[in-house]
Amino acid sequence: MSSLKLIVSALLGLPAHVLGVNLLASHYTGKIYSLSYNNGSLTVNPSATSIGTLPAWLGLDTTGGAKTIYSVDESWYGSGVLASFTLGANGSLAKTGSLTSSGASVHGTPYADAKFFATVE
Repeated sequence: MSSLKLIVSALLGLPAHVLGVNLLASHYTGKIYSLSYNNGSLTVNPSATSIGTLPAWLGLDTTGGAKTIYSVDESWYGSGVLASFTLGANGSLAKTGSLTSSGASVHGTPYADAKFFATVE
């Protein structure tokens, strides 16, 4: 295995035999990035624009077999936003909904079979 593969695997906390992984990362530019690592190559896929200005937390919910990503917006300037996206097999994101929160939320999680969503400020 090449040294690049070993280094990237170590940085991602993966066993050396893992050949591929997808990673979602939010940034304070308001975007959510999908990164793919396959066989020693890192690719930045087209980004999704989060609803809000400071997406602070991304959460994955697999209830019922669906792959839903929740983005909690930490907006320091008034109301924040909670947005949901479906996660495609290729790492693509498609927005499925959004709502206004009280703002300054830095973490969130669905509960009660994803019928409710709790945030922490």
